[in-house]
Amino acid sequence: MPNELKKCTRIKVDKDTLFIVIDSEKIKSSYAGKGKSGIDGVNYLIYADNVDFINLVPSMKTEINGLHAQLIRVNSEGDVKVESCIADRLESASGNLNLKNNRLKQLNLDLDKVYDWKVENCQIEEENLSGSNTHYIKTPRSETKALNWHPKNKDARLNIELSADSARLVFK
Repeated sequence: MPNELKKCTRIKVDKDTLFIVIDSEKIKSSYAGKGKSGIDGVNYLIYADNVDFINLVPSMKTEINGLHAQLIRVNSEGDVKVESCIADRLESASGNLNLKNNRLKQLNLDLDKVYDWKVENCQIEEENLSGSNTHYIKTPRSETKALNWHPKNKDARLNIELSADSARLVFK
């Protein structure tokens, strides 16, 4: 990690969890007056079975590439791109989500907080969608093998537009 970034980073270990906290306000103030507005991004190589990515900076994009894990959990104020990952479960708690070339056993999305998502060339065994309002989605059959809707209340609605692929709907 560059020394400039070390000054703005707090690293803490609590039991089996590693916390890496980057102070974006400190970064802004350290670059102020030097003709720079801050940093473009931060790269980490991660080797773990369960990973939580939390990005509270709206203008900073979160990109996750080539990660193999049991659980990938993402909560981002900015856009999220997940590419070439293999996971048992991917959960996105907020923001805009772009999935490309991933193999996922399970994708869990709260549609009240995930405003938009795009899936390109992914193998998804099961999508679990939840929400409390009316939501509209377009889904090609090739996106997922099973799509489950978990309404949060009696007023929740999911409107699905299917592509020209043949599909099978099963109601429980």
